[in-house]
Amino acid sequence: MLKKIAVILVLLLLSVGTGWFGYMWYSPEKPAQRTYPKVPLTVVVDWELVKPFELQIFYTIEQNENFNQKHSIKKKVTPKDTHVEVVIPEQKIYKFRIDFGNNPEKVVVKNVEVIADQYINFNDWRNYAYRNIEKSKINKDDNTLTVISTHRDPYMFWNIPFVLYKNE
Repeated sequence: MLKKIAVILVLLLLSVGTGWFGYMWYSPEKPAQRTYPKVPLTVVVDWELVKPFELQIFYTIEQNENFNQKHSIKKKVTPKDTHVEVVIPEQKIYKFRIDFGNNPEKVVVKNVEVIADQYINFNDWRNYAYRNIEKSKINKDDNTLTVISTHRDPYMFWNIPFVLYKNE
């Protein structure tokens, strides 16, 4: 009988002991979890302007969709607006286009990025298609893009397929 009680006590101590002692001696690290800030899908542009104009950001919500007015946002910008953020009221975009209004003359684009639950920097200026722009020049020293246009509707759009989405 004493042997049974001793065995039960030993087993009880081992089960309780390994749990408690195991916790004291071994504390597994929690796996690293990467969290993204809860931000809306946003197109960000840093630039220098010589005159005010009405910026228009077009975007598509389907992969093979063409740009249209329904999926665009307008924002008046002035030379003081060196950092512009345009919130896109969608959960997912496949393409975007930056319209420089009417006759912007000269715009020096320093940075273009899209922020959602992911982040993509769109500063490889060779991957844009340019329309109604007389001259575009990449400055290799500081990786800026100078756009010169006196046209009514100059714009540029990213020429490589992508998808950016915001998790709910």
